[in-house]
Amino acid sequence: RRTRFGPGPRPALPVGPRTGVRWSTTIARWDDGQLLCELASPLWMPRHRPARISDADLLALVDDISDALRCDDTRPPKAAQDLWPMHGDLTPWNLRVDKAGQMALFDWEHAGWGPIHADLVRYCITSADGADRFARLPASVRAEAAEAIEHWRWVAKARAAQPAQTKWKQADRLNEMRRIDALTVLARNGSGQLSSVTR
Repeated sequence: RRTRFGPGPRPALPVGPRTGVRWSTTIARWDDGQLLCELASPLWMPRHRPARISDADLLALVDDISDALRCDDTRPPKAAQDLWPMHGDLTPWNLRVDKAGQMALFDWEHAGWGPIHADLVRYCITSADGADRFARLPASVRAEAAEAIEHWRWVAKARAAQPAQTKWKQADRLNEMRRIDALTVLARNGSGQLSSVTR
């Protein structure tokens, strides 16, 4: 996969040191001129389901992801210095847990560089309780996340410009925009409370 800056970063560490969440690492990468290829380490999990994660563990996971990608050392010179490494699709369905309680994070194909807190905001946008979770974050984090919210608004608008192939996909896009609007209000509002109209 290519980003606008070239190949996206890949995690250099196989596990998050703060959270113990596991993920695949890149064994080899090559470009044949037409296709960017990647061989990743296997990540086997027994039967698993979407993981439930606390606010504190989510913040720690975002730090683990950023650190793992920063170790990749593939930051291209064209990437602005205020961009942070990000998973790019940190969602409840990509974070899984097995019966033993071991968590794993999948789907790294969108890894790249984005505004600070981009992964945190993506998780909140795609979670049913995302607005409540975002409201519980410290006011300083919510304020810092304003640029990340606008980043995901731009992504959502670009997706909305593509024809929706199913009704549920169209409804999902509308819900995503509503959640982005809710997070925008919370980022501007120091109290961390939404009005009933926004909810």
